[in-house]
Amino acid sequence: MKNVLLFAAFALLPLLSWGQSTYPLVDISDVQYVSLFPDTCNDSSSFALSANIGDTIRITGVVMMNGTASQAKAGVYREIFLQQAPGIWNSIDVFGYSQTYPTDLLTSLAGDSLMIVGTVEEYDGETEFVPDSVYYLGSGNQPITPTVHTIAEFNSANQVNYMTSGEQWEGTYIEFRNCTVVSVTNTGRVDFVITDSSGGLMYVYDRFLAQRTSAYNGTFVAPNVGDQFDYIRGVMSQYKTSCASGYYELEPFQTSDYGYGKAYPAITGIKSNYVTPTASEDVTITATIASNSGIASATLYYAIGVGSTTWNALPMVNTSGKLWSGTIPAQPDSSLIMYFVSATDASPNHLTDTVPTISKGANPYFYIVNSTGTSIYDVQYTPFSNGTSGLVNDTVTIWGVVTASSNPSANDLGYTVIQQPGLNSWGGIWLSGDASLTTLNRGDIVSVTGTVQSGPSSPAYGYTSLIVTSFTKIGSGGVITPVTLDPSVFTKYSFAINKQYEGMLVTLQNGNGTNPLYVVNPSPSDYYSFGQYLVGDSLSDPNSGTRIVAGGTPSSGDYTSSSVNVSYVQSIDYSNSLNGPAFPAIIVDTTNTISSITGIVGYDYDQVFVLPRNNADFVNFQVLGVTAVQSAIVTSDFTVYPNPANSELNISLNSAISGATVTVSDLTGRPMMSQAMTSTSASLDVTSLSSGMYFISISSGSGIVNQAKFIVKK
Repeated sequence: MKNVLLFAAFALLPLLSWGQSTYPLVDISDVQYVSLFPDTCNDSSSFALSANIGDTIRITGVVMMNGTASQAKAGVYREIFLQQAPGIWNSIDVFGYSQTYPTDLLTSLAGDSLMIVGTVEEYDGETEFVPDSVYYLGSGNQPITPTVHTIAEFNSANQVNYMTSGEQWEGTYIEFRNCTVVSVTNTGRVDFVITDSSGGLMYVYDRFLAQRTSAYNGTFVAPNVGDQFDYIRGVMSQYKTSCASGYYELEPFQTSDYGYGKAYPAITGIKSNYVTPTASEDVTITATIASNSGIASATLYYAIGVGSTTWNALPMVNTSGKLWSGTIPAQPDSSLIMYFVSATDASPNHLTDTVPTISKGANPYFYIVNSTGTSIYDVQYTPFSNGTSGLVNDTVTIWGVVTASSNPSANDLGYTVIQQPGLNSWGGIWLSGDASLTTLNRGDIVSVTGTVQSGPSSPAYGYTSLIVTSFTKIGSGGVITPVTLDPSVFTKYSFAINKQYEGMLVTLQNGNGTNPLYVVNPSPSDYYSFGQYLVGDSLSDPNSGTRIVAGGTPSSGDYTSSSVNVSYVQSIDYSNSLNGPAFPAIIVDTTNTISSITGIVGYDYDQVFVLPRNNADFVNFQVLGVTAVQSAIVTSDFTVYPNPANSELNISLNSAISGATVTVSDLTGRPMMSQAMTSTSASLDVTSLSSGMYFISISSGSGIVNQAKFIVKK
């Protein structure tokens, strides 16, 4: 379908470079159109699937929103939405990076007319136009108005997309009316789900600045479950994982896109006056409670003990402005106190939040009574599966024994981790933030002060850690005994089973240790497999066991990076050995066995793993049935060990080499022995060689691939 432009832009075309104007001019509807039948799971642009993909074309249209709306994204991004005409298939996402444009996308205003030269791509089910250059054609067009729809045109009651009725509206400005909020995710970034009378569910995503909170340079205030919108508007986009689980999502881009209706009072800033109270201290809880029509009353609810359903109600008092407070009486040591705040709006035209917040799906706040002061356990422990510490964002002072060091001279993990002695769970925590942490070594006893980061918004996507502002070394010689576990404990993330071990020192062994561990899967084939390999109890079960992360270079805030002081790596790519190793690289495979592996438990992206600190954490690592030594010759193509060799020399190719032959020569180049490589691993009997230095080379049909020197020592 072709469309006639609503603005007289082409009068300006002679002003453009002749080279740019020679690219074909294509209607947005032709770029966006999807032939949905018979395969309704395929929502890729027919244009993108054709031979045109990658070709440079021109499109024209009217800018839907001010370019500054997309500044919610990182500074390198440039994004606007462009509409050529009202109706289906006629709008598109223009998404690129900070190249130099004749017109910067972020300076574009709603109503501007643009011609853009670029290419088409698909990302997560959305068709995007990637600009090479942008040309300003004019301004003053009428603002683009939204079209009114029901949510069930796009998503089911299970939030699964209806492509045949929804795909044609991708990129257009959509409005839903009389909606109710059914769930809210607020981690500083706010996303929520709404429904309307049609029964469908729509995810409202914070793609643009309008829905970013002050934590992300915005002013948006998160709604509550049960709040109502008279209308809500935004760009229609899509998150596609598969036909059965993808969904359309609404993306508001300006404050006027939210037409607020009846709402619960907004309760924010809930805070305890004690981080960790003693058994003799009452605890005052304060909260900021606001409503357009005022607050009639507020109530503090608290319960004692995990799983308690007995909620005690305490009236709160308005101390000043929007600030309310209530006091929970002192409780015995080790008590876990859950609490939340409820409020009643002063206007009958608004909703009344007299139902406990927990009944609407939210976890309560909580603290632990501890008369001896805050401990690592108090910071780490949580009874709730979201993994968020009860002390998140609080400043705490805790103490522990260093179990992993970031001291460059220690040949250790490269991160600082401390653990509370005497605990078999909830006892370890990662430290960062203070550069002087690199002065600490294993066994040091330290007191540290810092801010707790935890939950989905933490740098490690759910991990609890401490951003240290100061610390004091109070001793040395501290001893932490690792918790011994079977590797099957960490096969997959389970809050109930393995969340308790994050940050702790553990030893993996097969049952009682009488049988070895195996490298059951050298390279798990999934999204999380970067540099990881799986160790378990049985080679017959390659999917059961613990992920080991070794090699690579530690980087601040990324707990999936690991120790460069570990030889046993997934591939040469995850070893620092090519740049002058402290330890040689030994590429793991299913022939390897290990008596036990010790390391720190890590967590990232819903995966749990163990990070060994150095080679000493591997007990009796076997390579082809021979105990591996701590010295090897490493090249870009092969690894040779041990060095010096006595009776047997092992060769491991980093990748298969067709027709490979290994040859040992003396220093004059005279061949001493030769053997064909029938696999990527081989062993040479060097008992006949005298003590001295020799060349070893790997050759193929085209000549020598690589060579190195090694030593024979009798």
